[in-house]
Amino acid sequence: MWAMTLLLRAPKEADEQPMRTRSASIEHFPVGVVVAAMVASVALRARFVTTPLTSDEGGYLAVARAWAAGKHLYTDAWVDRPQGLLVLFRFWDDLIGGSGPAIRIMAMVFGCIAVAAVAYTVFTLAGPRAAGAAAFLVAVASSNARIEGFIANGELLAGGLAGAGVATACAYLFRGRGTSWLYVSGVIAGLAMSIKQSGCDGFLAVMLCILVGGLTGERRWREVLRECAVVVAGLTTVLVVLFIHGLVVGLGAWWYAIAGYRLEGINATSRADWHRFGITSRLAAPTILPLAGVAVAGVLVWLARSRKVTRSRVLIPAWICFAVVTFLAGGLFHRHYWVTLTFPIGAAAGLAVGKIRSQVAVITIACLVAVPSLISTMHVIVLPRAAAAMLASDDPRSLVNEQVGDWYRQNRTASSTIYALCASAGMYASADAIPPYPYLWEDGVLNGRDAQTKLEQLFAGPEAPTFVVEYQRPPSCNRSGQVATLLQERYTYRATVAGLTVLMLSGSTAAAPAFPR
Repeated sequence: MWAMTLLLRAPKEADEQPMRTRSASIEHFPVGVVVAAMVASVALRARFVTTPLTSDEGGYLAVARAWAAGKHLYTDAWVDRPQGLLVLFRFWDDLIGGSGPAIRIMAMVFGCIAVAAVAYTVFTLAGPRAAGAAAFLVAVASSNARIEGFIANGELLAGGLAGAGVATACAYLFRGRGTSWLYVSGVIAGLAMSIKQSGCDGFLAVMLCILVGGLTGERRWREVLRECAVVVAGLTTVLVVLFIHGLVVGLGAWWYAIAGYRLEGINATSRADWHRFGITSRLAAPTILPLAGVAVAGVLVWLARSRKVTRSRVLIPAWICFAVVTFLAGGLFHRHYWVTLTFPIGAAAGLAVGKIRSQVAVITIACLVAVPSLISTMHVIVLPRAAAAMLASDDPRSLVNEQVGDWYRQNRTASSTIYALCASAGMYASADAIPPYPYLWEDGVLNGRDAQTKLEQLFAGPEAPTFVVEYQRPPSCNRSGQVATLLQERYTYRATVAGLTVLMLSGSTAAAPAFPR
């Protein structure tokens, strides 16, 4: 924190000052403070490098490995996410291995990208003091353990890239860089959307910011339309690649996975889980409410002083609004959904704090805003490994998956397969196993297209899994009861692992006899 005192006096707002040269922008950007904030974000996630992978992390890795092993994406290996997420997990698995620590390191990398991106965005709008404050606030908020800020979830991965897209656009809009920066901004926005569909919030904020420039007369409409076209061209470059690959794997299957499944199932307008929203909002409150309070106070002060609308003043509020919309659109309201909001709200809070002239006051207020989130995270960090994993994610399967994975590696043969009934996506990553069934998450098993039929065909056919681990009872996974009947007919008891029954296909062989634990 002491390094924040080295920041220069904040300049006038971006629209009230001439464009700066490239060298001036680099010279005044608070590199030291931003690096310190990135180190803080890594430190707050470090404790969780050794905790088990969550369902999402393990599931994404399992699908990526199945795809790499020759399974057809969106048919044999299924997930309701665009290809970019699976490409990222495949790349990371090949680069440094897909162990739990490796995946958590990926989360650290994207957390640092988000901190730097938000800091640069705020720097272009309000100068180094505000940028330093925003970097610190985002580092603390986005890594909060109670909202699973330490896991490599779609919200963190896509949010980091969405922020980078906004920052790249700001280099052109407020720092006089070349038009190519707008194109790169669009490409990065496309990459964010290739990881998670809701990664469009930053792109939409940039587009609105550009259009406001025409409405306020800051830019001629010819320039505005050209700028919009360049950003859209960058976005389209990525989307066309995704679409072409969708044609290769099957357009219907691809479209159902990335759009149809969620439109037909749980979303903000259909079966949204508002009960879970209440639970996770209480967990997120120590992180989100202080940031939002400071951000709102900053807006009120701005309105009291001047009601002039400029594109620089619209960007961050627009980013917040679009992030809220994408947050609500998901409908499931898992803990990690809240990570999406930490980037634009953290930017807004940094802008508000950066308006204060006293550097001591800036440091004091930034620390006060961050303290509730820090305390929330520390309550988890100090716990033993198992307790920390449970409190952070509230999913006992993450610990059980490790024990099941250990047992499977000791008892499998070269031809063995294993299935988690009806779902524990992270188990396949822990067991280093290719899923024999496409749907890895419970909602997909129950509501996915042809999911029940494929499940019954799996157990009735020649490719029935060697081992079945009963995470849930068969009647809760198969409405017809056919799976329960097939399990009785074709399987025998094999072992009890971490309290779960393991069944074995009759006539199969295993590496060695196993006994109940």
